[in-house]
Amino acid sequence: MKIWRPPKLVSPKEFVGRRTFGTRVLDESEENILPYKVDIFLDDRFGKNLSVDRLGVRRAEPDVIEFLLPLCDKSAEKRSSKFEGWAQIEVGQITKLGVHATEAVDEENPYHAEISRSNHQTVSAMRSLAFEL
Repeated sequence: MKIWRPPKLVSPKEFVGRRTFGTRVLDESEENILPYKVDIFLDDRFGKNLSVDRLGVRRAEPDVIEFLLPLCDKSAEKRSSKFEGWAQIEVGQITKLGVHATEAVDEENPYHAEISRSNHQTVSAMRSLAFEL
């Protein structure tokens, strides 16, 4: 089976994931999803969109996960932390919040996307969006 290659436009049926570092999203058996902190979706840098990975349509694709793991581990190493997984959300749910996901351009990661935050440029608006996501 061929690895899923995302089209240019991000579909409402796609799942995107925000990488988590140092906060487990699965229990020790890796079967039960744990609640995660709101700050996973918080990035208070003004003028920046929220970075996410495109994981697949209707579900996270195992081949995509396998492709992304080395990139995630590299990011974790830079943070002196451990990559723990993704907090995932369906793009269709994001659009209900008045934001949208777009592909990231000129990236080494073909699965990188961004959640637009152009209407969330105050600290309180960024925190509110993080909570809603």
